[in-house]
Amino acid sequence: MDELQQLQQQIAELQERATTIAMQNKANIISDIKAKITLCGITAADLGFTDTQADTTTSKESKTTRAPATIKYRNGDLTWTGRGRKPAWLEEHIKNGGSLGDYLVQESSQ
Repeated sequence: MDELQQLQQQIAELQERATTIAMQNKANIISDIKAKITLCGITAADLGFTDTQADTTTSKESKTTRAPATIKYRNGDLTWTGRGRKPAWLEEHIKNGGSLGDYLVQESSQ
């Protein structure tokens, strides 16, 4: 084995050893931090990790609040807005020869 190959092998071994030591140090540090947090009763809010911080990383579209969808179909307590996949109770009704109109909610005039 020539000198270059020996050096490259040593570098690879040292990098692997450094990675192992770094992971061990990280585990020890995390364990120490958790113990201190528990000992002092520190909360996520004390550290500034609040829900409002998470909101800063989300898009503007996700922050907007939509009005709840209007219920279009009702069968007693079972309801469906007409959005997404048809619920099983409505699929079963249609399979047995019924129609969507059978459970259509009539809008009340105001």
